[in-house]
Amino acid sequence: MAHRNRLSTSQFAAVFDRGFRHNHKWFTLRVLPVESDGERGSTGRVLWGFAVGKRLASSSVERNRLRRRLRAAVAGLESPCDAWVVVQLRARGREASQSELRSAIGRALQAMGGPDAS
Repeated sequence: MAHRNRLSTSQFAAVFDRGFRHNHKWFTLRVLPVESDGERGSTGRVLWGFAVGKRLASSSVERNRLRRRLRAAVAGLESPCDAWVVVQLRARGREASQSELRSAIGRALQAMGGPDAS
């Protein structure tokens, strides 16, 4: 995932402060719809952030591996609207496969009325 598709520190904080939250057994999803810049056609732009806590994986190597799995799981998900999204992994999410995470995140986004999985 290109860095231009990731949230900055201030955007990440804004999602936690003002975003909508959806709890799933594998993750907590936070979505903050943002105003469209009008650059894209029929799909919106999604900026992603990923949170993996030290309680989940004490080693930075393991946390980074889990973040890479999350980035790969959401790669290619498109959106009908512009949004900032943070995926916060839970302990039970460590055992989920990448395809299971992808479909669960897509369903959660649809349920929130946010970006749509394609």
